[in-house]
Formats: sequence, C-alpha cells, structure tokens
Amino acid sequence: MCKISIIVPVYNTSKYLGKCLNSLINQTYRNIEIIVVNDGSTDDSLDLAKRIAKTDDRIKVYSKENGGLSSARNFGISKTSGEYIGFVDSDDYVEENMFEKLYGMIKSTRAKMAICGWYLVENEQIRKCKFKCDEVTLTDEQAIDMLLNHVSFDNFACNKLFHWSLFINISFPTGQVLEDLSTIYKLINEAKVIVVDSEPLYYYVLHSNSITSNLYKQVDVESFKAFENRKDALLKMYPKLANKIKANYFTANRQYFTISIHSNFRDKKFEKARIKEMRKNVCYVWTDKSMPFRVKVSSTVISILPYLFKVRK
Repeated sequence: MCKISIIVPVYNTSKYLGKCLNSLINQTYRNIEIIVVNDGSTDDSLDLAKRIAKTDDRIKVYSKENGGLSSARNFGISKTSGEYIGFVDSDDYVEENMFEKLYGMIKSTRAKMAICGWYLVENEQIRKCKFKCDEVTLTDEQAIDMLLNHVSFDNFACNKLFHWSLFINISFPTGQVLEDLSTIYKLINEAKVIVVDSEPLYYYVLHSNSITSNLYKQVDVESFKAFENRKDALLKMYPKLANKIKANYFTANRQYFTISIHSNFRDKKFEKARIKEMRKNVCYVWTDKSMPFRVKVSSTVISILPYLFKVRK
C-alpha cells in the first residue's frame, strides 16, 4: 500500500482543528502521514496540534511565519514522503473512508488524480454538492470540460488526491486569493488521466472567516485576474473548448459585477469593464449545453440591463 501524505494548513482554527485531525486519524486507509503546517497562528492552534500529535505518530507538526494558504500548502508539499498527496483545510473534516476510496479509484484506473463529491456545512446545516456522476475515468480535456460546467466537481483542492509528481513543476500561487482556481486546471492538464466519483466524502465548513464567505462581502478587484489568467491559459491549452471557456468567463464577470453593485465599496470602473466583457461573451452562454435555460435568459438580461439587478440581494 502506497503512503498518502495529507497536508493540513492551520491558521487560527483551534475551534475546528480537533474535529479535522480526528477525521484523519480515523481514516480506514492507515498508511498515511498527516502534515500539519501552522502558518503563524496567534491562537492556541499550534499547542492543540502538538497535543493531538502525541496521540498518533503519523502526525508531523511544523510551524512557519504567516504566509497564507498557498505558502503553507507549498511548505507542506516540501515535507511529504508519500506517493500521493491530499489537502484538508483545518476547519473542515472528511468521511473516514475518503482516502481509501480515492486511492482505490486511482489504483483501479491508473489515473494520477482522483476527485470525490463534497458537503457544504453552514450554520450546522449540511447540504450535498450538486453534481452527480458514478465513477468515470476522464482525459484531461474531458475533465476541464466538466470543470467548466456549472454543476461539476469545481476547483477545490481538498476533495482530490494527487500523484506527487504533479507538483514537480506546479505550486500554489503565494500572495493570491482563489489559489485553487489558478492551480487545479494546471494539475488536471499535467495528470492527463483523472477519475471522478460524485459520492460526497469531504465536508467544507463555511463560516465568517471562510474565503468563500468573505468573497461576497466586498469585491476583490485583484482576485478577478485569476479568472482572466485562467481563461487565457485554457484557450491556449484547449482550443476545442473555446465556447465553454468563454461562457464560463461570462459567469465570472457576472458574479463579480453582482458582488460589486451590492458592495459598500463600489468600483465603477471595474463594473464598466465587467459589463463590457459580459456583452462580449453572453453569446457563448447560449451555446453551453450545461447552462440551464433560466440562467441563459437572466444572463442576457443582465448583459443588456445590468443595473436592473441592483435591486436583487
């Protein structure tokens, strides 16, 4: 049995860390190492991690100056000794058979990357992810096609298992939010063979400090560059998917425009740029078969009368 290295970046999450680490300690796949990277926490996360590590010699605790999630993940990768690498955020938790399931999928298909479904946990309410598919093996182009669907496995790093070799030339971008958006498509391209099963095994906990939660409070103009860069890169990598790539880019423009008009810190120049891109790319929404009809209609309306949506919260 190959060793799996599970990287857990930690920053001020002592409230959640115990549940996270216990879900990893209790994995049915036993040949694992749990690499905890304390990223300059100012609460008692480091002390808690060290106490839990004393109960299981598979846990290795490292501490570094705060550098952000990407920096912590990259540091963790440098400390791995396993053939496969997984990521679990320290405020999340997983099913006990998650890594056994993902490893089994890889071994049965010889893929270099395995993906499972997830649950979203908010205010103690658990919601299942939307996409559905039985275990299927995909080429990198097929996986990118699925990634760009509006009901798919999405850009999370944490519901996946990767062969270590994928990170030889790929790392998470430091000093940038939406680091997964800038990285997952590159890993898919490098993997070439990907296996997917939508069975939900990962619990993504949404709370006030989550990136996803904060994204909707105030638009981050700089973070939009991740969408622009991904769009440009994918058009070069997968020209046959050009229509879907541009339809997905429309959705990013719509999302950020909507965030901006409902923000207390409006950026009119940024909003005008998003309107221009929406009008330029809305035609591709209609060619995207994965896009629901009602979304196609609302997309057309917002591209023509964008500020009509200002009344919607």
